[in-house]
Amino acid sequence: MYLYLKKYNHIIKKSVIIGLLVPFIVKAQVTITPIIQRTSVWDIIEAVIDFVFWISIPIAGLMFLLAGYFFVTSVGDPEKISTAKKLVFYISIGLLIVLLAKGLIVAFREALGVVEP
Repeated sequence: MYLYLKKYNHIIKKSVIIGLLVPFIVKAQVTITPIIQRTSVWDIIEAVIDFVFWISIPIAGLMFLLAGYFFVTSVGDPEKISTAKKLVFYISIGLLIVLLAKGLIVAFREALGVVEP
C-alpha cells in the first residue's frame, strides 16, 4: 500500500496546492467593517466575532486538509490514524464553538431588542 501512495504522492501534493490557491484564483473577497467605525458595544462584539469567524473558516479548511493528509499517509499505522481522527474531532468542536458564538450574537440581539443599524 505504501508503494501505491508513493506512486501518487505528486498528485496528492498538487491537489493540496491547488486547493490552497482556489480562494486566490476566484478572488474571494470579504468586507469587514473596521472596529474603529463601530459605535456601540454590541457592534464591537459583533465585529470581533465576525473577524474570528472569517479567520477560523479557512484555517479549519486547512486543518481538515492536514488531517486528510495524515489519514492518507498513515499506511495503516494506528497511531497516525488516531492522530487524524483526533484532529478532525477537535476541528469540528472548534467550528461548532465559532458557529455558536455567531448565533449567540443574533439570539442576544433579539432577546434584548437591539435594533440592527
